[in-house]
Amino acid sequence: MAVTILGRRKPFRGLRRFKPHRDLRQVTALIAETFGAGLDAEGRAALREMRQISWLGPLVGFVLAADPQLQRLLNGYVWIEEGRVVGNLTLQSGIRYGSRWYISNVAVAPAYRGHGIARALVEAALEEAQQRGGDWATLQVEAENEAARRLYEGLGFEALGGLAYLRLPEPPAAPPPTAAPPSLRHWRSDDWYQEYELAKAATPSLLQWWQPLRSEAFRLHPEERLGELFSQLIGRRRTYRWVVEQESGAQGRLAASLMVRATRWRGEHQMQLMVHPDARGPLEEPLVRHALALLASYPSRPTAIRHPAEHRAAINVFLAHGFRLRRTLMAMRKKIRG
Repeated sequence: MAVTILGRRKPFRGLRRFKPHRDLRQVTALIAETFGAGLDAEGRAALREMRQISWLGPLVGFVLAADPQLQRLLNGYVWIEEGRVVGNLTLQSGIRYGSRWYISNVAVAPAYRGHGIARALVEAALEEAQQRGGDWATLQVEAENEAARRLYEGLGFEALGGLAYLRLPEPPAAPPPTAAPPSLRHWRSDDWYQEYELAKAATPSLLQWWQPLRSEAFRLHPEERLGELFSQLIGRRRTYRWVVEQESGAQGRLAASLMVRATRWRGEHQMQLMVHPDARGPLEEPLVRHALALLASYPSRPTAIRHPAEHRAAINVFLAHGFRLRRTLMAMRKKIRG
């Protein structure tokens, strides 16, 4: 009697579409391994949410069907080796700008790097974005990741500019007193448009293409003000805002703005600084000292800043006061149609 021995089917390896119900748990672990150390509070929260969803297993499909927005965030490709996910890429279409597609979470397990997996993932994403009517593909890459930057440049991406993420582990004791700029004053609600104009002048034009500035974002709406007042009344956190007026020659224009969000309970203090290109040099040091002197009266918690990398005068002041550069993310784009 003849006996037929059926050989085992070889497991799939290579590129395929991301399947949330099968892949989400492994993709979450891969992203945590690749980016976990450099994630900010928002990134860590997103990773926690992905991890929680991944434990739903087969029910993930029902969750995605009920939430189109979540489904959009979990679109992309994976690379499979030896039955497990070793590469990942997320691809999203722009909500506001439908012709732009966003590539993110490009991650490859350390043991599989240097074998063309990242290139294959990005090429698949570019092909899909083009087929679905996209004009531009955009992404962010750590400036220090030279291998990734070379890959993207080789695929035709151009750099738009960078955002530096800095963190002061513990605010030091109040710095020595430094005279504040003579035209420093508290922000008023009618300053919003001048602050918008300041942001347009202080933000490189290519970064504005990537993340357009909208005047409405600079208005402090009543519900936002009420939220801030409530947080202040219960002692959780307080938001301080100041502006520096142009000393001469440009009535109504702002030379700088400074925001400090100080917390008492938990989390990080936050700081935002904008200085007009024509006023850079003498303003950064006294404004940072002014902010740190205020934070010295609050619980000793880390302070986080996100700042345009091209504003070197401010970056150098932050570093001189003990801030550590966690990472610099470079925005890049590629024309894929037209």
